[in-house]
Amino acid sequence: IADAKVLDTIFLSGQEATALDRVIDSTPHHEIREALAAVSGINNAAVLDLLVKNGITPHTLASVMVVPLVEVAWADGDLHEKEHAAIMKGLEEIRFAQSVDRTIIAAWIRRKPNPLLLDAWKHLIADICSELGMGEIGVLRQEILRLAHAAASAHGGVMGLGSVSSLERAMISQIEAAFAV
Repeated sequence: IADAKVLDTIFLSGQEATALDRVIDSTPHHEIREALAAVSGINNAAVLDLLVKNGITPHTLASVMVVPLVEVAWADGDLHEKEHAAIMKGLEEIRFAQSVDRTIIAAWIRRKPNPLLLDAWKHLIADICSELGMGEIGVLRQEILRLAHAAASAHGGVMGLGSVSSLERAMISQIEAAFAV
């Protein structure tokens, strides 16, 4: 899956990407499959084998989980401190997120990412979903949407009312639509 390599390259420095390629090339297939299962919640060995065969790594899946957090936080045009905190909390919840280049995340927190990132993410999700069964798609979709909702509701509102803006809801709808098969 070509978009998987693109996201890995976006999230990792050149040296880290090269080192990751070497590690993956030398890591037994079953270990990559186990790590993918831990990141994704997918337990179907055949599906995990397909993901590994198509170049999806645990680091790719960690990257896939981060993009929606950033996009939702920026949906209303401003990224607030509580949304920043929600992104950082989300990163801590995502296994293998320690491999995600934090300087890129910091840049995305300072300035809204290029819209092409969301397009690349949507294409990658479509590619990944084409390899998964409905149950596995549901698990991945649910986890990404859970994190996206947390980022959307982080900024507030009054007593929990109006805490998600219409623009954030629209972005969450776009993210959810990416999982339609």
